[in-house]
Amino acid sequence: MSHEKIVVPVKEVQERLLEIFKWFHNFCEENNLKYYMNGGTMLGAFRHNGFIPWDDDIDVAMPREDYEKFINLTKNLCGNYIVEDAFENNKEYKFLFAKVFDTTTILVENKRNPIIRGLYIDVFPLDGLGCDEKQSIKHFKKVSKWVVLEDMVTCAFRQSRKRYKNFAVFLGRIICPLFI
Repeated sequence: MSHEKIVVPVKEVQERLLEIFKWFHNFCEENNLKYYMNGGTMLGAFRHNGFIPWDDDIDVAMPREDYEKFINLTKNLCGNYIVEDAFENNKEYKFLFAKVFDTTTILVENKRNPIIRGLYIDVFPLDGLGCDEKQSIKHFKKVSKWVVLEDMVTCAFRQSRKRYKNFAVFLGRIICPLFI
């Protein structure tokens, strides 16, 4: 299936993302689930009273217990939204966190194997990091390694990227699956 590339103004994307977020917020309220804005979403809310002008996504995080409940409660959603997460045994889904997709839109993510879904918000689980700084650093390094490996496996080649960087992507595709 071929998709014509259409560039949509960021403002329109942000308006649609806000609709997804409102649905997410109401769902969490109805089910007594905690969540927090994070990343650029939190920065945008604080610094710009909304979105960072060029931002094209929404990031939220949930305590692990609420995240697990959210995943279970959304397994059989009907309507305009679906939730996918890393543990659905869906080989096409390559992320380490959940996403809420708007099924009335189409977005092609430029990855190694393009991911065709709708506009989305990212939902990250929040896990404890340990009881002291040493445990926290150890846990952070472990998680960071998995994130880098995941990025290397899903990264796309780009003509605009320097050759040695594309070569690193090529090596990552060969080596990283041995560790995942």
